[in-house]
Amino acid sequence: MELESRYVEIDSYKVHYWVGGQGFPILMIHGVGPGTSIVGNFEPALSALSERYHVFATDLIGFGGSARKITQPYFDVDLWVKQGLALLNEMPAGPVGVAGHSLGGALALKIAASSEKVTHVLTSSTVGTPYPINQYLDAFWSLPANQSDLRAAMENMVYDPVAVTDQMIEGR
Repeated sequence: MELESRYVEIDSYKVHYWVGGQGFPILMIHGVGPGTSIVGNFEPALSALSERYHVFATDLIGFGGSARKITQPYFDVDLWVKQGLALLNEMPAGPVGVAGHSLGGALALKIAASSEKVTHVLTSSTVGTPYPINQYLDAFWSLPANQSDLRAAMENMVYDPVAVTDQMIEGR
C-alpha cells in the first residue's frame, strides 16, 4: 500500500506526515537521533501496517520533512505534544491509537493522557525514569562528523549491524 506525503501547519510550523491504509487509525511518532525521521525509524513496518491500519506517521518538528524550530528550546517536548494533539484532529472521528518509539513513546503517553480520543497506546524502547547515558547512546545522540561515524553509532543501536544499510545512512 502506498502512503501519501502531506503537510499541515501547526503552531506556525509546516509539519510533514505520511497517511495511508484502512482500518483503525494510528498516529506514529519517531524517536530522536541524528537524521531521524518517521521513515528512518519505521520504514520497514509502514507498508505492512497500512494494510491493516489507517496510518498517520509524522516527522516531529525539527526532524525529517517537518520545519526546523528557529528558537530555543530546540528539544521541545511541549511543542511535540501539541503537534501530536493537532494531528489527532487530522485523523478520522472516533477512537485512535498512538504508537511511538523511544522519545516518541514518551510523547505517545503524554498525548494519550491529554486526549480522550486515544484508546490504544503502543510504545517501544521508551524509558520512564532518569538513567545514565552510556557511550553508545551518547554517540547516537551526538551529531556525527561524517557518514562513517553515523554508521558506527547506528550499528551500536541495533541487534544486527547488517540492518544498517547504505540507504539508511544516505537517508539520514
